[in-house]
Amino acid sequence: MGEDGGDGIGCVAAARRQYVTPSPVTSHSALVLVQALFAGMHITASPALEYIPPVAFCALRLILALPFLGYLAHREGGRWFRGWEWFWPVPMGAAIGTAYVLIFVCNQRSGPNVTAMVQPAMPICTTLLSAALGLEKVSVGKAVGLAVATVGTATTLRVLEIEPGASLLDAVLLLTQANAYAVYVVLLTLALKRLPPPPRGAL
Repeated sequence: MGEDGGDGIGCVAAARRQYVTPSPVTSHSALVLVQALFAGMHITASPALEYIPPVAFCALRLILALPFLGYLAHREGGRWFRGWEWFWPVPMGAAIGTAYVLIFVCNQRSGPNVTAMVQPAMPICTTLLSAALGLEKVSVGKAVGLAVATVGTATTLRVLEIEPGASLLDAVLLLTQANAYAVYVVLLTLALKRLPPPPRGAL
């Protein structure tokens, strides 16, 4: 029993280390999982949007998620904003709110496949904004990857032609959704660099 208990404690300690300082394998595995979860969201939301308006669906999603996210924030040592820190929720809320609502508006108008295919615009906008603000350097490898993502997305959308005669409004909504999320990610990076870190004992 002692050995089993020791193994269990060792697994928990290893998991915590991966949470605080994840290895490249853990980071990339988490990113793959996130993409799989997003794909599942696109597919499962599509039939539901036939009965629930996009904004209401978005609100329902947030209502269900907020208790879980609040618990995790508390476990991480989260606290209320103080003083000038209240600046951050306004632009961040506007950006993530726009992205959250439009993901379902686009899904209802253009379908889950097209909505998902435009998502590579997100890292492109994120990289450009991060480079402009001095948060990240664009190496040759990153530039090549972004070019491949851009050409691949444009080619795929052109070849499939899922919605012949799609309106300019649909294209604007799709790109706005992806870029709004990119703006949120950059703002989050700026906020995390300026806000004090959570206590070491958190989690």
